[in-house]
Amino acid sequence: MNVFGLGGAAILAVSVFGASGAAAQDDASPTMLEQMSTEAAKLRPLVESDLAKDFLTAVGELPPIEGERVVYFRRSDRAALSEDEAMRLSEDERAEYSRMELGERFYYQTFYGTPLAYVRAIDLAAGAGFDSADGARVFDFGFGGIGHLRLLASLGADVIGVEVLELLDKFYDESDLGVIERADVAGEGEEGSITLLYGQWPANAELVQEAGGGFDLMMSKNTLKKGYIHPEREVDSRMLVHLGVSDEEYVQAMFDALAPGGVFVIYNLYPPPLGEDEPYQPWRSGECPFERELLEEIGFDVVALDVDDTAFSHQMGSALGWDQREPPMDFESSLRGMYTILRRPE
Repeated sequence: MNVFGLGGAAILAVSVFGASGAAAQDDASPTMLEQMSTEAAKLRPLVESDLAKDFLTAVGELPPIEGERVVYFRRSDRAALSEDEAMRLSEDERAEYSRMELGERFYYQTFYGTPLAYVRAIDLAAGAGFDSADGARVFDFGFGGIGHLRLLASLGADVIGVEVLELLDKFYDESDLGVIERADVAGEGEEGSITLLYGQWPANAELVQEAGGGFDLMMSKNTLKKGYIHPEREVDSRMLVHLGVSDEEYVQAMFDALAPGGVFVIYNLYPPPLGEDEPYQPWRSGECPFERELLEEIGFDVVALDVDDTAFSHQMGSALGWDQREPPMDFESSLRGMYTILRRPE
């Protein structure tokens, strides 16, 4: 699975999953939940905070997802339909879409791989002051999948995820949302919740109102990359992240949405850039797309900006088995990590 974000994932969804949309898996392979439990055990020695450790422990209480859900996906523009919507089309219209039968594996990892790769961003957030999910409000820009959101909600957080990929809107349903039962590791307290929103935040004022504010943690993994927002060369627009507003408006919206003392973590995994004579791939960047001067002018405390996290990314990649898959990932030539941490002053 692609671990770097939009490039090679959402755009190439059908080629990743095959014509039927179902990822190949033989009977001897572990289930998704078994795989995640193994991943959690291997990641545990790498994290420092109690929050990150609880996040991993809660994996053991994630629910199995029975059966498969059917969605229709059109690769050319990433449009998606539910089965009911597809059946209302003519055969010729429906032929433009690939029918995809997706189950538990897609539920937890979608196109982007294990949700447990979020544990690094959560550990970094804990180190910057976000040390408990209990009763917290959490916002994920470009969530890409529900797994990590469900884990945070099981620790007591009210989680808002925003995404533009329409297929996820057709795949996840009301049974996946709302109040989430607390994990045993969270102890007693209020239950958390999940809300998923689709569209351009903050360009869509209605979406901003739905999401609300007062967030204790905002995060974005593999979405807010400089190459996606400000590509160095002309590139297919489907490979980019379109904020729909200026940098100044976006950063101001980030600031306004955070509670005083709230933390924003941008965490990116990426392969190194190619040479100038090779095709440009905007996901091959890890830098924050916003300049320090702008961040500070809006009012952020810049705790960390474009910090190289490659050493940790290699440890995490090894724990997650990225070097054992086919073809194996060569970490030295193919994997880097970088993070930015911002805080709204009290």
